[in-house]
Amino acid sequence: MILIFIFILFFTPSIDPDLGWYIRGAGENLTYFLPDYRFENPYSLYSYLAGIIWNTLGHLGFALVYALLMVFAFYLVQRIYPRAKTIAPASLLIALTPLYSYFILGLRSQIITFVGLVVCYFLVLTDRSLKKSIVITFLLFAIWANMHGGFPIGLVVILVSILINRKNIYLLLAGFAGSLINPYGLSLYLWTLKHFTIPLNTMIAEWTPPNIFIQIVIFCISFLTFVILISTRHKRRLFWLILLVIFTYLALRANRNLALYNLTVVLIIIDLSYNRLQKIGNQPGFPKLANLLTALLIVIVGYFSLSRSIPLIFDEKAYCNQIQKYPCEAIKYLKENPLGINNVFAPYEWGGFLEWKLPEYKYFSDGRMVVWQSPEGESPYLTNLKIMQAKEKYQDILDRYNTQTLLIPSGSSLDLDIQNSKTLWNEIYRDEVSVIYLK
Repeated sequence: MILIFIFILFFTPSIDPDLGWYIRGAGENLTYFLPDYRFENPYSLYSYLAGIIWNTLGHLGFALVYALLMVFAFYLVQRIYPRAKTIAPASLLIALTPLYSYFILGLRSQIITFVGLVVCYFLVLTDRSLKKSIVITFLLFAIWANMHGGFPIGLVVILVSILINRKNIYLLLAGFAGSLINPYGLSLYLWTLKHFTIPLNTMIAEWTPPNIFIQIVIFCISFLTFVILISTRHKRRLFWLILLVIFTYLALRANRNLALYNLTVVLIIIDLSYNRLQKIGNQPGFPKLANLLTALLIVIVGYFSLSRSIPLIFDEKAYCNQIQKYPCEAIKYLKENPLGINNVFAPYEWGGFLEWKLPEYKYFSDGRMVVWQSPEGESPYLTNLKIMQAKEKYQDILDRYNTQTLLIPSGSSLDLDIQNSKTLWNEIYRDEVSVIYLK
C-alpha cells in the first residue's frame, strides 16, 4: 500500500526550467551566444526520451514516468530490507520530506541519479549471481551515463563496496565499461569534473551550500552516525563510514546533493538497526496500523497532491503560473505577430521554455550553458545576469551578438533601465509578467 501512496505523491508533471531544451534536443544548436560550442553532455538519451514522452502523452506522460520511477526506487529499498518492507520505505520518505522543493519540480535528469544510486545500493547490498549482477551493472551505467552526469557517484559506491565483497571489482569494471557507451566516451568524465572546478555555488541556487542551520543539522547527524558506526562491529561498518564521509562532503557542498545524502544516511540507520526494525514489524497489530495510516495518507495527502498536479497537467495557464512564471501571453502574442527576426534575449531561466514553445527563434542562453566557456571569460549565466541587471556596457554585449529583440520580465532591472534612459529599444508588448522590446 505504501507504494500506491508513493505513486500518488510523485504523480506530478515536470516543471523543470530545462525541460524545453531536453525536448528540443540537448545537443542541438538553439542559441546565438555560443552557436558553435560543442556540448559534450550526458543528456542524449534523456533528451530523446523526453521528446518521446512529450509527443505521446504530454504533461501526463511526465507525471506517469516520474511516479513510476519513484515507485521503482522505493520498491528496491523494500527489496534491500525485505523484513522491514514497510518501515524502510517509510523512513526514506520521511527523510526526503524536507526536500520538498527538490522533488516538487517533477521529472528531471537529477532524478535519474537518485534512482541510479538506489539501484547501486541494491546491487551491492543484496545477493544474486555474479554474472547477472555484471549484466545489470553494465546496462545501468550505459543508460545512466546518457541520462545525467551524476553517474560517477554510482561507480564510487561500487568501488567502496569492494571492501565488503571483492567480487564487486567486476561490477566496477562493468559499470565503467557501460559508462563509455555514449557519444563522447571519456569526455563525459571531464564534463563532471567541470562542475567541481567552476564556482557554480556562486551562480545557481541548487549548487549553493545549504544554509548554516542545515549545515549544523547535517554535521550533527553525520557525527552521531559516525560515532555509532565506529562503536559497532557491523560487517559493513567500513563501507558505510567511507560513504558517510563522501556524502556528507557532497551535502555540505551543494543543496542538490541533499537527497543523495539523506538516502545514504537512512540506509545506514536501517542497516544498523535491521533486526530491531524486524521485531517492530512483527509486533501484533503493526501491519494493520501501518496500512491504516497509509490509507489515511493516501486520502489526505493524495487529495492535496492531485489537486495541484491535475491542473498543471491539463491546464496550460496553470502550468505557466506555477513556481517559475513563464511569459505565456507574450509567447501567444509572438505566435500571432511574427517578428521576422532571429535573435531574442531572455532571462537564463526562460531560455529552455522559450526554445520549446517558440522554436522559430534563437535565444541568448539556456540552462545547458552554465559550464560552457565563452569569449567573455565567464559563464554564460553570469553574462546573461549582467545584462538582466543592466550593468555597465550591457548594450555593447547585446550589440556584439546581434540581439534584435528583448523578452524580459516586467519591472526587471533591465526593463526599468530601458524605460528610464534613451535607448535603441521600442516597446511593442507588455503584460504583468513580461515585456517585449524590438531594436
